[in-house]
Amino acid sequence: MIRMFAAILLGVFLSLPCQSHQIDEISGSLETSESSLQIRLLVDAAYALPESRGDENPEVPDLAWLRSQTPEAWERIRDEATHYLQECLRGDADGKPIQWEVTFPDFATDPPRFVSEGDPEMPPMLEVVAETPLPQERLVLSWTEPLGVVLILTTSDEILPVVSGDRITIFEHEGGRPSKLHRPGFIRWLQIGWEHILPHGTDHILFILGVYLLLPQWKSLLKQSLTFTLAHSATLIFAALGWVNLPTTPIEVLIALSISWMAWENLRRTPLDARRYATIAGFGLIHGLGFAKMLQPLLPPGRPDQWAIGIVGFNLGVEAGQIAVLVVAWSLSSWWQPAAFQKLRFTGSLMIAAVGLYWAFERGISAFL
Repeated sequence: MIRMFAAILLGVFLSLPCQSHQIDEISGSLETSESSLQIRLLVDAAYALPESRGDENPEVPDLAWLRSQTPEAWERIRDEATHYLQECLRGDADGKPIQWEVTFPDFATDPPRFVSEGDPEMPPMLEVVAETPLPQERLVLSWTEPLGVVLILTTSDEILPVVSGDRITIFEHEGGRPSKLHRPGFIRWLQIGWEHILPHGTDHILFILGVYLLLPQWKSLLKQSLTFTLAHSATLIFAALGWVNLPTTPIEVLIALSISWMAWENLRRTPLDARRYATIAGFGLIHGLGFAKMLQPLLPPGRPDQWAIGIVGFNLGVEAGQIAVLVVAWSLSSWWQPAAFQKLRFTGSLMIAAVGLYWAFERGISAFL
């Protein structure tokens, strides 16, 4: 069993090089007229190509890359982007499947607009317009993105984050008048927090496993998990209010180092005392900054009155995900003999520490590439 656990961690270590072109979100605006509904999206041109999604190539494509492509390559990018949106963005209007008309305003001129506009080092973003006739009664969208990218739809006064797998009503006549865009409720925010841990939060999962390996007793585990959640909740709130705003790279490096530090403390058999809880709280503050980078774009801008349900739901979802990780770890190893668990603690902590150091180096060096 120890060898199996070590093999799993080794597999994580070997299979997680930097996915340098894996995007987190696609943003766009939603507009309606008397006859049509229109979604204007900013789509990464490289991500539109199937071979680039989750690419491990350290050279992230930029606008200069897009400009250097041939007209035939541009045509393929448009075709692939159209196919991608038609596969991921589906739904029905009055019970009938939506038929999107997809256009690319950047290609309305010759040469395309991006050839002369924008900094060459910027991401290769294309404006894509998806339009469909406005239904008489009801329009429902579904978003199914294979790599978990979040779709963020914006109106004049609202932001709607759509998680992959969601099916949401965005237009519905009520008494002859169209209703407003539906905002995410508490359950949706809970789901977003959960999915940020399971399955997308590999670094946070390893941190929690580091917590578990020191002493697998539920009272102490729940106290440590709650300490971590309260700490990252504080910085998440501060960041959402604009009181804290740090660059992404140092935060990601510190998160990786926190994983190694927790594992190193397990190797030293650090006692579970006030200093241990203070360390977890300190690292929770750092992880909260990482959470905030993801959560900030999903909160309605200039509407702090609507943030409470989002922040509370997100944090509870994160805590539920952490507890789920602890439950799985406990169910797999709680029945082991003390000597066997000591070997697991040593092997697992050593490998977690190695992964954290590797991530810290990778994230730090990527800033200079």
